[in-house]
Amino acid sequence: MAVKFGMIGGGVMGEALLSRLLQEKKYAPTDVIVSDPAAARRDYLQEQYGIQVTTDNAQAAIASEVLMLAVKPQVFSKIVAELAEKQLLERPLVLSILAGVTLNALETGFSGYPVVRVMPNTPAIVGQGMTAIAPGTLVSPEQIELAKTILRQSVKSWKCRNL
Repeated sequence: MAVKFGMIGGGVMGEALLSRLLQEKKYAPTDVIVSDPAAARRDYLQEQYGIQVTTDNAQAAIASEVLMLAVKPQVFSKIVAELAEKQLLERPLVLSILAGVTLNALETGFSGYPVVRVMPNTPAIVGQGMTAIAPGTLVSPEQIELAKTILRQSVKSWKCRNL
């Protein structure tokens, strides 16, 4: 089965969003792959959610629909360089939850990719979160709807305003 949702970084906030996506059945565990450098974290995520795990960020980036960036901002440049080196052919929607990494930096780093900057908060763990989104210039209306669908899983109620 093809991977539809890839995530680079399996930390607390990424897991919060991932757990809600799986719980609400937006994605099946077989549709998901998460890349994380820590073996203990990979083992935990695989056991807890039944998802695929890897240390290879390029494997997570092969997602057909969405690639979520859920790493610490200081490793952003390393991730971009690593993926650029692999010259990936697919261009999934990139959702970034990296604090402090601007939309401009994301679009520069992921040139040619549709990018959405996402700012969730920790109540997303229990479906009570609030999330702001900022779509980049290459994001289609359908991809904005996909991003909203994914992010709706982590909130109790949903309001969207164009800013």
